[in-house]
Amino acid sequence: MVSTDRVLVIGGGVAGLATAIGLDMAGRDSVVFEAASHSQSHSGASLFLGPAALGVLETMKLSDEVHDRSMPGSMLIPASGAEFEDPRLPEDFDFGAVGFRCIDRAALQEILSAEAARRGIEIHYDKRLITLNEGAASVLAHFQDGTTAEGSLLVGADGRMSRVRSLLFPGTRLTFANSWYVYGTSTTDGLDEELRARLERGEGYHHDGPGTFLLAYRDAPARPSKITFLLTGQSERKIPAKHFEHRDRDGLRAELADLVGTWSEPGARIIERATHVIPTQVYRPPSLTSWYHGRTVLAGDAVHATDPLTGLGSAFAFEDALYLAKMLRDHDYRDAFYYFQEDRRPHTSVVQEALANGAFALKDGTFALEEPQAADGDGPLEWITRTFDIDWDRTDTSPLASLAGATTTPEPAMPQATTDRAPQ
Repeated sequence: MVSTDRVLVIGGGVAGLATAIGLDMAGRDSVVFEAASHSQSHSGASLFLGPAALGVLETMKLSDEVHDRSMPGSMLIPASGAEFEDPRLPEDFDFGAVGFRCIDRAALQEILSAEAARRGIEIHYDKRLITLNEGAASVLAHFQDGTTAEGSLLVGADGRMSRVRSLLFPGTRLTFANSWYVYGTSTTDGLDEELRARLERGEGYHHDGPGTFLLAYRDAPARPSKITFLLTGQSERKIPAKHFEHRDRDGLRAELADLVGTWSEPGARIIERATHVIPTQVYRPPSLTSWYHGRTVLAGDAVHATDPLTGLGSAFAFEDALYLAKMLRDHDYRDAFYYFQEDRRPHTSVVQEALANGAFALKDGTFALEEPQAADGDGPLEWITRTFDIDWDRTDTSPLASLAGATTTPEPAMPQATTDRAPQ
């Protein structure tokens, strides 16, 4: 008989794998189910890892390997002379100096998958979730291939298009965020010598076009000629899928190269030589009253997706993973889910509201980085780089201990969020 005393993790991306690793650190068994095939799950564009994500990776003892396989964020300093439009950022502002790193998504997936395998965590691919059934003591997941899996709890870490979210909260709708992105990989071959040298030594290439923005940079230390590019723009109305996501890649690449060529000859060359092109339009999930229902909880982009260029998606995914694992280590799942939501929500909602109000968006052809109104005076750098305090080695305990004068009792990991804690 298969034990149900395990956690089912739906989603084998960064959030799902990090959650499974965190659960193992907390002494909880888990198994991961990913809808894509193994090869598809290990593909994609780059990720920006800021201080929050790197802090969690350090707790997971994976920061050294991530450092070895990533490039410093100094590559975001433009070789082309373009700058973010914000006078509060110093002229010599360096993302690398404040802890940002850039890594190929496939490399990060490999690091996390290898760590999961080392810990004995099972990862099953080609497992597309269809429906869920919850019993008195377990959750049963049904997959498209006819198989099922049973666990004591389930974590929906399956991204902004989350199937788990749609099952927990039917009727919730995604909102088009009025922006589109095209990610790709290319080469420095064919670029002029000066720009090629700058890119290969780790600087970036930025260029603003009419309502669009191009960024090219390195993310793989072992491959100096490989560059990743990101082209983004805004649209009041979503682009028909047949002209974008479902467009044949050769035709899309040629059209994008023609578009960029009107304002950036190097950019056009980069796109013409692209070996991988990923078009996507950005949608935001609704603001949910609850992040969980019964024995199922949402994490990462499934509950609070952010805009790609901020690097906050990876930050939220890693922080969610470790904090949820800590709460499940220290509490019954009912309290764990409650604390996870109530402690994390103030941290993530400020950013979500700011992004929804255009705090990081193209304005007059240039990205503007603005301070969220509810960020307690944080400047543009602080709200992008701020972290959520997770003291992994300290047990989360009851505020009654301090009321009783038990000074030797460790304080909760998030003391500012414990004063109004109540049983669910």
